[in-house]
Amino acid sequence: MKAQGPGDRAPRVSLARRQHAQAVHSSGLREPLRAHLRERLWRGLLTLGLVGWVGLTGSAACAGPAGTPPETCPAPPHRAIFYQPWNVHQALSPAHFARMGAELKRQGVDELIVQWTQYGSSDFWTTPRPWLARMLRASHQGLVLGLYADPDYFKWLDLPDAQLAHRLTLLRAKSLRLAQRILEQPPPNLRAWYLPEEIDDLHWRTPERQRLLAEHLQILSHKLHRLRPGLKVYISSFSGGHGSPQDQADLLKRLNASTGLIWLIQDGLGLRRSQAIDTAAELRLLSQALPPTAWRGVLELFDEQEEQPAQRFCPASSLEIQRRLALWCQATGRQPEAWFSLNQAQHHVLTAEPAACQPGVAPPPEPRAQ
Repeated sequence: MKAQGPGDRAPRVSLARRQHAQAVHSSGLREPLRAHLRERLWRGLLTLGLVGWVGLTGSAACAGPAGTPPETCPAPPHRAIFYQPWNVHQALSPAHFARMGAELKRQGVDELIVQWTQYGSSDFWTTPRPWLARMLRASHQGLVLGLYADPDYFKWLDLPDAQLAHRLTLLRAKSLRLAQRILEQPPPNLRAWYLPEEIDDLHWRTPERQRLLAEHLQILSHKLHRLRPGLKVYISSFSGGHGSPQDQADLLKRLNASTGLIWLIQDGLGLRRSQAIDTAAELRLLSQALPPTAWRGVLELFDEQEEQPAQRFCPASSLEIQRRLALWCQATGRQPEAWFSLNQAQHHVLTAEPAACQPGVAPPPEPRAQ
């Protein structure tokens, strides 16, 4: 298979690996670090990254052709935000998460999409000390719980088809076991599942790859529905400009029809993608191909800032966020219903390297376990 190019989701995976390397071994945090995180949380809540950026409680306006009034897209019935949990976050207390959730609720966010509840060997939900379950059990938001995420998922996509099929079988088994354990003591505000495997427009273009993908998603979605009937299942998709937008739209439509999965469509506007990618045209095609209830838009709240030797993902400016909202409105007639992510919106608290977003400031040293 062709190697991933600059338009792929590889930069985000690199960010996840870097944060994971810093956070996964930090389960025993020193009290000074705990106090430092608590202080940053309060500072972050006072200037919540979403306030003033997205206009969460109102409609979005976008400019039409010259000489015409701006078009207004109504506010969606539900608003969600992604959250990437890392072990370093267990330094924050349930009360702090509750206050953050209350502030999000006040801003109109009523769903929290937890991108994964297990990342590789780090199980955040079902271990003997399930800190994430404890933190979010009293959440003010409905919970969309991501299942098992494998750190090497994007590497798998370059394997031969037979090897990829085997890896997907193992991935399904881990996600289903995790879902079963979560349902032994389910949170009362559980609304849906989220499958962390993101579907791009590069690795699923051949008929055999599409057959593998359809089989994987059909089996997984069917078994999840049997475990807990009535819970929706979400999965995300993004484009790196590698294939025909129409072909990608047709693939997502077929998969929705055969699995019932709801697509979370990422706009890719936070990444350094090729200037040749026409994001508005891609979003327009997808919105026309998929039934209205089969997809939700995902607005990226970050900008990729490539500085040697590290790639950094920092909060986008309010002006840039408004530009992205306008593009969504003009292309689809809808506002995006989900934002990526709380980690960037609250980067003072929830990222492993918050100082990296300040120009000229070196990343902080890695937290040390006791």
